[in-house]
Amino acid sequence: MDATPKLNLPYIHPSQAQANVTHNEALGTLDVLVHLTVLSRDASVAPPQPSDGDCHIVGPDATAEWSGQSGNIAAWLDGGWTFHVPSEGWQAWSTGDAAVLIHLSGHWVLRDKPAPAPSMLGLNAGADAQTRLAVSSAGSLFTHEGGSHRMTINKETPADTASLLFKDAWRGCAELGLSGTDNFSIKVSADGIRFVEALQIDRTTGAVTMPRAAVPINSALNLLLDSGRMGGGSSAQIVGGFVMPSYLALANGTTAVGLAKFINNNTDYGGNGGVLHASVRALIEMIRDVSCRRNNAEFWIVQATQGSGVAGSIAQGGVTYYQSMGIAQRLRPASLTFHAYLKAVDERILVGPPASGVVVKNGVDQNGPACVAPAEGWVSITIRETIDPRFLAGAAQTPFTLFCKAAGHRWQIACPALIAGSMPIDDNIGIVCALNGWGA
Repeated sequence: MDATPKLNLPYIHPSQAQANVTHNEALGTLDVLVHLTVLSRDASVAPPQPSDGDCHIVGPDATAEWSGQSGNIAAWLDGGWTFHVPSEGWQAWSTGDAAVLIHLSGHWVLRDKPAPAPSMLGLNAGADAQTRLAVSSAGSLFTHEGGSHRMTINKETPADTASLLFKDAWRGCAELGLSGTDNFSIKVSADGIRFVEALQIDRTTGAVTMPRAAVPINSALNLLLDSGRMGGGSSAQIVGGFVMPSYLALANGTTAVGLAKFINNNTDYGGNGGVLHASVRALIEMIRDVSCRRNNAEFWIVQATQGSGVAGSIAQGGVTYYQSMGIAQRLRPASLTFHAYLKAVDERILVGPPASGVVVKNGVDQNGPACVAPAEGWVSITIRETIDPRFLAGAAQTPFTLFCKAAGHRWQIACPALIAGSMPIDDNIGIVCALNGWGA
């Protein structure tokens, strides 16, 4: 064997004369092919004045000195051209392309794509088709690169699972994440097979439920004596005429009338009790299932007309609004939740934020007052307020205060409710009318 198998470097034979010549020839070849750099890859004619060490990939249809060498590497060494046949997988840096070339299947091609990512990776652990990334170590660190750092776990459909599973000796003990739904949950297991849901957070409302805890659910009790029905204190399904409740305090000369009431056994949904007012029908369609729109507890809708007074003003968007209604002062607990449905008739109305709470409009926390426009129709308003008991003066105005732009502007309110404590309220249901006392 006279040369090496890969680079074809000549061997020095025993007792060879002028061994230095063979040795220098091998060094020249190494100098060309190791860390190979070529000046061109498509020229078919040799350049007229090459420099020692210049290399080219001979282009197609080569002529003259390069004839018959297309695809080979031409190197100018010691005043002459030497040619080297590339093997599969050889790489060269092409200065003209500013890119790496690879010799594949007899052709030089640009490596314009990054090396393919591994399909699986095991770090001190075995990866497989199911667990494509496996790490066995005392700790794992994911840190920032000069800013934030976010880890993402993505799933295909709501019915799939995206979660973190905690195990002991490969037995599942706890799981947190999105398990078969888009609501966040925490589950625990005693045997690694059956998981019990300990906590769930609704992705839309943010409401937290603890199915296994001894916490009352859907047990909000309306503190308002007529349960927000505004038809007196009747405990029957049916109420009589409109009675303006004393807990609604009008301001600045505002007046209020009973616009219409929801009629039990109404004609709109198959009964014979009478036709619903359009405003009542729009509200009942929003808050009651179709099966409960014919027969249900009656309640009145109040329509208020703003007076001419200008006390208690608030500015929003360059416009001044004036107080129209609030809740009368009563002895109150430190934490309260108010809910009602509101509808602006002529112009925008504002619901002012309490000093120590938040206004929620249609399930969305408002950064300041909540604005209700006539085009919105009925809107669900929830107000939650908590006062430090050390600073509670006993009789204090409750959190609801409504403002109007100008005298004569009308607006409507239905189903007001006042609940002790901070309670989540379903915007499409509100507080079901129910008396706060049960008859003997």
